[in-house]
Amino acid sequence: MTRYSAYCSGGTSGAHPARDVRHVTMPSVCDARAELRLTMYATDDIRTSRSDDRSHECLTGPVSECEAVLVEHEAIDRCVAIEPRRNEDHGADVRLLFADRMWLRSPAGKAMVTALHDHPLVSEATRHKAAVLLQFDEVALTALEHRLAAGELVGLSGSHILAGRAFMVSFVGANTNKALHVGHLRNIVLGQALASAFTAAGAHVQRHSLVGDIGRRVCEAMVGYLAAHNGETPHTLGLPSDRFVELCSRDCPRETGQAVGGDDPNAEESEARGDRADAVIHAWLAGAPAERALWRRMRNWAMDGHQRTLARLGVTIDRHDCESQATVRALELIAKGLLLPLG
Repeated sequence: MTRYSAYCSGGTSGAHPARDVRHVTMPSVCDARAELRLTMYATDDIRTSRSDDRSHECLTGPVSECEAVLVEHEAIDRCVAIEPRRNEDHGADVRLLFADRMWLRSPAGKAMVTALHDHPLVSEATRHKAAVLLQFDEVALTALEHRLAAGELVGLSGSHILAGRAFMVSFVGANTNKALHVGHLRNIVLGQALASAFTAAGAHVQRHSLVGDIGRRVCEAMVGYLAAHNGETPHTLGLPSDRFVELCSRDCPRETGQAVGGDDPNAEESEARGDRADAVIHAWLAGAPAERALWRRMRNWAMDGHQRTLARLGVTIDRHDCESQATVRALELIAKGLLLPLG
């Protein structure tokens, strides 16, 4: 049973496949303990939860219940860390680490340990050197697992951590000459995870993608369309729209001979070859209506296919910027730079 991503990506707007826990067959204490670890890893300082009204949801979790005992016994500032169990073979679910082990041996420290032991959520509390080892009640953990499986974010609220802050997370960044591939998937997973973590922490997050919508490979797809698929559409061939653009790119006539740039796969983007793709690039830069119209059409096909793939992954991009928007400015800067004296 793997459900950890359901809570790592919590806080995203709308439905998300990772948050669908209906595939869970049987709750278990092991899962509740795993979720408990994720809860504690997700917050920078678990001990802040009781001092912030916006973290009220945190108070329903086992860790926060134990934290309340620390507050009651004026031990919250003495506890320097709360560590979840990192290995299933370890007996304790949580370790409370204290800076002063002598205080734990004092009457006040012993009273705190006794209070923890007597708590209904705790089955055992023992002192070991400068730590208090807690094991939670099996019945309580099973009840917690049922609540988690039902979609209740028990103890998983960290919306106060980055409240009021804004972030832009830029990812995907696909070219418009092909469909998304496994390399994009890795980028999407990392970007979505980061954006979702910021969102869960209370930040305002804008998901951004810089689209590679112009360049030699994009123009090769245009040449492939004109050479092999002129008049066809994704619909007429029964293909997803981005797969159709990728087919056009593969069907671009290419001259045989020595590869440009040796082992550099991007060298062809910066070296003129004098072929039809170069001619399309020059026509596009000159604003030729036919090339611009075909470029927009194929870009829309590619981006529509990309959006459909992202939608299946539960990912929404809030803002797209296109490299074509900066092409003219980039060429102006290059020309200006070439006129400047060296040194």
